[in-house]
Amino acid sequence: MLDVALILVSSATIILCSCNAPSPISLSITNILLSNGQKRRGIPGSIGTPAQNFAFMPQNFLNDTWAYNTSDPFCFNDTTSTQCLTQRGGLYDPTASSSSEGSASDTFREVATHIWFNNFANDVLSVGNTSLDNFPIGMPGFDYGGFFDTQANIGLGMNSTILNALKAGGHIASRVYSYWWGIDSTSSTLAMDGQLVLGGYDQAKATGPNVTGQILPWTLACPSGIYVTVTNMILGFPNGTTADMLWPSTLSACLQPDFPTVISLRGNPYFDNFENLTGTNSVNNSHGIYWWAPVYEPSAVQVSGLPGDLTIKFDNEFAVNIPNDVLVVSDQYVGPSGAVETNSSASLVLISPDNNANADNTPIIGMPFFSGAYLMVDLDASTFTLWQANATEDSKIVAI
Repeated sequence: MLDVALILVSSATIILCSCNAPSPISLSITNILLSNGQKRRGIPGSIGTPAQNFAFMPQNFLNDTWAYNTSDPFCFNDTTSTQCLTQRGGLYDPTASSSSEGSASDTFREVATHIWFNNFANDVLSVGNTSLDNFPIGMPGFDYGGFFDTQANIGLGMNSTILNALKAGGHIASRVYSYWWGIDSTSSTLAMDGQLVLGGYDQAKATGPNVTGQILPWTLACPSGIYVTVTNMILGFPNGTTADMLWPSTLSACLQPDFPTVISLRGNPYFDNFENLTGTNSVNNSHGIYWWAPVYEPSAVQVSGLPGDLTIKFDNEFAVNIPNDVLVVSDQYVGPSGAVETNSSASLVLISPDNNANADNTPIIGMPFFSGAYLMVDLDASTFTLWQANATEDSKIVAI
């Protein structure tokens, strides 16, 4: 397994743009109203004329922007059409857009992975107050995200189409993006919108020391090339005791912001350690939005000593805390009406086990981790930086 060391740096090493640089584009990650009258959490954007709304997910290894087509939505079995639309975060109908210019050529990018089976159209893509005309929209020819990422995607890979176009058009100063998922928890009283910043970062949402690492060439094991070395995963219990579910091991993991759980781990020994330390036994795996997260009876979670929190430590003692109302949530799924529904009789712990044929997979650090961490990626420098997130509605957007 690849070991990748992180380099501890101070926030003072972040190079800021001059005051006459274009302002970054800040997009709230929130519940977005779709054409079926239902809402889905994601990055707001629209395609076409008139605008067709989407709830995008960030994709840090694909380069293009992808939206499932109304004629080929690749709906899951036994789903209604409105349920499928919500699961996809919107469906694109190029025939309903007066600005669609039909099939564009395949915009294959030489760097990073690509969806080979596709169609493209040139159309207007709008994010925030910025519109990009004749922008290539990819329409996948198969269900490329499976159950782990069901939504339309904004590609933020090393040759990102959207970042290239925004910089070339003078809308942003750099091919930098920053990401905080916010707090999206069924049990949280502190639920908060997240944020994607293009061309800079939000100083108010990044706190304390940071770590910076080099983005490596993509591989099947880690398509984003963003590796971190995890040294400890410390469970904190309400009685004040702690236990390290990784001890005495360390592991290399891959950052992937659209993955539905905090982290995926080899079942034996790591996930087994978790259940032994907490005295729990899962009864199933979720088939909902947090795909394959282990399901527990709520009473068993309470008796076990969870609620508690999880602190993930990296090289150089950098640490990110995942609070209980992010780590332990009720099961969520998209119902037949297209509405996101909650099953409060099923508790999920957002640590997914890899077993059998998947046991040797590289662990993936996913979406809920970025409730506790703030990520900035500089594509031109091929670097990424992590901070502990400051969960706040305050904002101080800085151009890079």
